[in-house]
Amino acid sequence: MGETCYLRGGEAGGELEHRYGDHVHLIRDPLALTWLARLCHPSCVQPEINRLTTQLYRGLVREMLNRQFPRRVVKSETRMRQFTERGYYEGQILDPAVEVTSVDIARAGILPSMVCFEALCEVLDPTRVRQDHILMNRTTNDQHQVTGAGMYGKKIAGPVKADRNPKGTPPRSRPDETPPFRRLRPAGPSGDRAIASLRRLII
Repeated sequence: MGETCYLRGGEAGGELEHRYGDHVHLIRDPLALTWLARLCHPSCVQPEINRLTTQLYRGLVREMLNRQFPRRVVKSETRMRQFTERGYYEGQILDPAVEVTSVDIARAGILPSMVCFEALCEVLDPTRVRQDHILMNRTTNDQHQVTGAGMYGKKIAGPVKADRNPKGTPPRSRPDETPPFRRLRPAGPSGDRAIASLRRLII
């Protein structure tokens, strides 16, 4: 079916108008739409599926880093330093000390989250980037109708709260704090749903 917002022109890099709220960003990206149309076509098969998926998610990471992540000013030497005292770059870069958790929902594959994890490790301090895993599957009733999704396992490497005090040591947990993923419960007869609240979540 056609979508009017994709039929209109506009400057690449801008955002499409929508009513989903301030937390949703629909990027005007003709190149990504070209790749996506190719990926969704029935003629697209492996290994092109993985290649296009990787390109699309690396593009999403780039947009997210440029638009959402904090920056800091640095003064970094360049190769011209051996010829002139002005051989340095002074300006903004992404803050490499930001802590990020990439979470994959292992149902049909973890490639998107893995691409994000690897791309983030290339830009940020790799020791501050981690990948967590959640295993989910559809739940059905006796008539084989889909009733929801259940969680059957998880591998969580630690907390997701990145705040630190001025001395650089992790903050102490308070009794009223909800541990990360505490509300993620394995699926059972009651059909519990997996709910998580993360400060930075990349799926």
